[in-house]
Amino acid sequence: MSACPQCGFSFAWDGATCGHCHFPTPPLPPVTGRSAAHEVQNDFGDEAIRVAGRTENGAEWEPVSGTVETLHAPLTDQEVIAAAQVMPGFSDDLSRWRITISHDGGLRQEIFLAISSNMYCDELRREAVQLRPADVDEILALADRIGFRGFRDSYSHETMVVTDLPCWFISVRFGAEVKTVHAYGPYSIAREENNRDMAGFVELWERIHRHVPYPKAEPRVAPDPAT
Repeated sequence: MSACPQCGFSFAWDGATCGHCHFPTPPLPPVTGRSAAHEVQNDFGDEAIRVAGRTENGAEWEPVSGTVETLHAPLTDQEVIAAAQVMPGFSDDLSRWRITISHDGGLRQEIFLAISSNMYCDELRREAVQLRPADVDEILALADRIGFRGFRDSYSHETMVVTDLPCWFISVRFGAEVKTVHAYGPYSIAREENNRDMAGFVELWERIHRHVPYPKAEPRVAPDPAT
């Protein structure tokens, strides 16, 4: 039996796409017509996702036109930072999201919400907040301090085999250059393998996520490899 080339599982693999990690993260279909709360079919055919309306806490669900941008989209000229959870770990929350921060402090987040209350069918949610210039400067200064520009392009465990961990990436603009780092299980790599780069990656991830609408959770701080 064949398996997904990204997560290694076969139970949700159909030979082209994976229902577990969403490889290869295809775009959602176009939405046309109604601007009120409505539904469009997702990859599972008969299931549907909400793309407009209002959440339980009052947040707006933004109507979508055209196709949804993939989680791996590159930074635009106006953006200086991006971060994304492209694959969830073993959890009761299988959501994915992408964050971008622009030069002027505009933070936008696109969330594919997949939790038990929606039967783990992706609900597209878009959020936007405005950061202070000092907030953006702090994130960029931290990226510079940890040496993010000199990190490898990707990280995974080197001394053990670990599965069911989240896959993240962070992109930072340094002048005309954009540096992107992918990490599979960065908390675990920092803790179990005493990896200084991943300790810095986790610190940067947490700093970015102080400002995001989703998820709101207590940060899990990786240990300092120097101790």
